[in-house]
Amino acid sequence: MKRQFKVNLDVTEGEPVIKRAKNDLSIETEIVSMDVGVDGNITEISANTPDQHNTFNDDKVQTDTNVPSTPHTPDKHDIDFGTTLPSGVTAGIWESQLDPDTNVSSDETVVTTKSDTKTDADDIQVILVDDTSADPEQWVEIKCNDDTITLYPGNKENILQRDGWLCDSEITAAQMLLKNQFPYIDGLEDTAIIGNHITPAISEFVQIVNTGNHWVCLSTVGCPPSQVNVFDSLGTAANPVAIEHACRTLVSPEKNVKMVNQKVQVQRNGNDCGLFALAFSTEICHGSSPVDCSYDASLLRKHLVRCFEENHMTPFPRTYRRVIFHKNVKTLNVPIYCICRLTNDNNSYVQCSQCSEWYHQDCVNIPGNVVKSTVPWGCLKCKSS
Repeated sequence: MKRQFKVNLDVTEGEPVIKRAKNDLSIETEIVSMDVGVDGNITEISANTPDQHNTFNDDKVQTDTNVPSTPHTPDKHDIDFGTTLPSGVTAGIWESQLDPDTNVSSDETVVTTKSDTKTDADDIQVILVDDTSADPEQWVEIKCNDDTITLYPGNKENILQRDGWLCDSEITAAQMLLKNQFPYIDGLEDTAIIGNHITPAISEFVQIVNTGNHWVCLSTVGCPPSQVNVFDSLGTAANPVAIEHACRTLVSPEKNVKMVNQKVQVQRNGNDCGLFALAFSTEICHGSSPVDCSYDASLLRKHLVRCFEENHMTPFPRTYRRVIFHKNVKTLNVPIYCICRLTNDNNSYVQCSQCSEWYHQDCVNIPGNVVKSTVPWGCLKCKSS
């Protein structure tokens, strides 16, 4: 029995992107070093020591067969490449020979692994896709201002899969559609933007944030000053990631930011958080409150696919059946400091002797001798008043 899977190989940078095996193998990799000549053939291969192993999470690997690339003339490069052999198969001889039974285009190289121990997976064929490979099939292309994001059939498959966990590209694409429809609502940024790259909001905002294997929706729409509503289908208290993102977006002049976990519908499994976060954000943008909404969880995935295909986000389907909501509203008052208006990050602070505000040494360029001394120090605001 032969198994094969494609690997995107950037011969310029030497960074491979592992693709999902067609037979859905769990991919645990052994690093192999290869030299690729100008003709695209592998000229030398050597395996690293057995303890140098990487593990790839198969659930997070795209299922596309190719990736877009810019054609160029490859030169000889050292490329680190990883692949996993099923149980009972050990790394052996690597060949760049095409199997007669394999349907592979002329711009792809097949690498076959063989083992002295024969199992039900006698050979594994790895197809190297270089910069001359054709672009993959696209599902939808979303544009917002100068940004474009492309979703592929694998994204659609992931969305429709009952246990599929929405990835950042799918969440970001949906937020881009909302941004096109509601340009005056701030936020709705790429979910990969974190830390000091976050753009402070100049008006009420809506933003979906990944707090660590979980999606939540943050919003200041309809909130009093210095309050951020958290719409979380798990109902957990706002964690440091959500708090930092809220503070960096809000940049409140007050001494505290109030994080309020609203009572919303509870997700009934471990992978629908992204769908509910999108349902909450879409509801807010359309002028309604998620607190009043009972969603039909069985229709959320098909609805999102329809929104992408129609290039328009509409409120997610509701149900008249009884659904479970969180019991209580959770409120957390978070003190913020310095001109950066962030929470205490345990870095070096200096207190102004006049207004008693605390400042980061780096944010306001406080001299080092002031930090280490007991000499009174005044902030720029107090000195100018």
